[in-house]
Amino acid sequence: MQYEFEIGDKPEENPGSPGGPRSPGDSNGNSGGSPGSPAGDPVVTLTDSDDETTTQTLPDHFTPASLLAPDGGLRTLLGDATDLDTESREDIDGVPAWRVSANIPQEQMSQLLPGIPDDVAAKFWVTDSEDAAERTLLRVWLQVPPRTPNEGAVLVELGLTGHNEPVEASSTAATPPDDTNDTNDTEPTEGE
Repeated sequence: MQYEFEIGDKPEENPGSPGGPRSPGDSNGNSGGSPGSPAGDPVVTLTDSDDETTTQTLPDHFTPASLLAPDGGLRTLLGDATDLDTESREDIDGVPAWRVSANIPQEQMSQLLPGIPDDVAAKFWVTDSEDAAERTLLRVWLQVPPRTPNEGAVLVELGLTGHNEPVEASSTAATPPDDTNDTNDTEPTEGE
């Protein structure tokens, strides 16, 4: 079965309509609420091949911030990969990239997806650059082995786009004071 999904914010109750859900927002994760209002919990909406949808709260380790964190997520997962082999050079959405096959050990994969019964076959695509610091992860493909012999493998593909583009985020956290305008450390100017 094939699923499409969107990540956004969990609908919150609409104050003008008792018990009525608020719009879940757009596919960019915008909550659709008023500016400055707290965003709801991140959710994933799955749409199957029969156009039936299921929406569930996204566990913290599946949020984009966790998956793309420099100290965990995909970086650690691919860093622990074994049997690396550069297979070919391909274009991903017009960007030259190298396709690399790998194996991800069961114990590392289980940290992200508990209950994985065996090692996971993986392929990932990185941009073609001589400078390793300039390489960018474009796509990850995982073939998760079945739990029982009568099940099929689960294929997961993650495409990454919009690298280094500005992201607009909202927060209810207080903004720290700007220390550059501290009036206690300035000398009076002429005319004061």
